[in-house]
Amino acid sequence: MKMKYFLATASLIMLFSINLLAQSFEGTIEFTRKTSIDTTKYTYHVKGDMVRIEELGSNGQIAGIMIVNTKNYKAKSLSPDRKLYMELESPNNKFITINNSEVKKGKVSKTIAGYKCDEWSVSNKDQNTIITYYLSKDNFDFFEGLLIALNRKDKFATYYQQLPETKSSFPFLAIEKDLTTGKEKAKLEVSKVTKKAIDPKLFEIPADYKKFEK
Repeated sequence: MKMKYFLATASLIMLFSINLLAQSFEGTIEFTRKTSIDTTKYTYHVKGDMVRIEELGSNGQIAGIMIVNTKNYKAKSLSPDRKLYMELESPNNKFITINNSEVKKGKVSKTIAGYKCDEWSVSNKDQNTIITYYLSKDNFDFFEGLLIALNRKDKFATYYQQLPETKSSFPFLAIEKDLTTGKEKAKLEVSKVTKKAIDPKLFEIPADYKKFEK
């Protein structure tokens, strides 16, 4: 009887542990976008289906905020300076396809911000561009929904959507280069990842903000 009780308890503990491991990422991701013109820092605050994106100014203060629901693909843009917010139109809820793109899985792995990342590349001769990504999988389930919700047309976003194995992944490093010359055009790189509980209030519109009407 004691053995049966022990086995049942052990099974429950194992099941609970597996469920914990399968939980979606919650915490913050800090990264930098660099081009030949400027450098911009961002922070993602992630909790469940919600993502708060903060763009930091050169003084380190928050210059802009986006609050995104990655389940229903709705987003709001906030201006801390003007204390205004606006609701963004929902996209077509589909990934973007780029014709004549070539996707390759590389053999190189890097450790970035404490995460093992695998190499992938997407190239397109028509656009004379190649972007190399280093992806890590750690239940980053929010990211695919975020891309759809934001509906961004920049190459970092659209080329990423050509990759075949991105479920639960996040790009810790992305380097865009001229396909002909190999010259670097832009780079995205994660600097810090912190797993922690996020305050739900971060995803609420502050009471003193007014809605911007077009």
